[in-house]
Amino acid sequence: MDRPEREKGVNTPLFENEDQTLFAVLIGLRDEALLLPNAAMAEVVGMDQVRTGDESIPGKIGNIVWRGFTLPVIDFDRMVGQLDGLPMRRPRIVVLHALNSHLHGRAYAVLCEGQPHLIPVNSSSLRPIGPRPHDKPEYVLSRASVSVREVVIPNLEYIEALLAAPSAISA
Repeated sequence: MDRPEREKGVNTPLFENEDQTLFAVLIGLRDEALLLPNAAMAEVVGMDQVRTGDESIPGKIGNIVWRGFTLPVIDFDRMVGQLDGLPMRRPRIVVLHALNSHLHGRAYAVLCEGQPHLIPVNSSSLRPIGPRPHDKPEYVLSRASVSVREVVIPNLEYIEALLAAPSAISA
């Protein structure tokens, strides 16, 4: 998607009416946060479950075994080329349900800082903002302001397609 189309979407209404409230999950990263639908999050697990060493795609830091399935683990900051190598305080792994059925186990995991937070989102608390100059549109679908915090809305379809590629799957 090119920049002019993305910027047109900044003024697109997010809610059908002003009274509508949805619940979203805020997943902390090193310097920003991802905003995802509440239903996307499956579970939070410890870093000790990550088997490192598999970096078959940019941002992939390894795998975890979750409910009998080997799932890829990504570091979103690394994936988008930001803050590579900086340590994280209280790192955890958030298992996400996949949008499509192409991923083994229909899930994957994201490295996060601290515990994810459930937040109510409505038309008065969520305001679309424009992309940052360094945003890679294939990874960053949009940016928004929730109350006073800027959040990233990732392009989960693209990320899942990368992870579903045969080269991204290893035990």
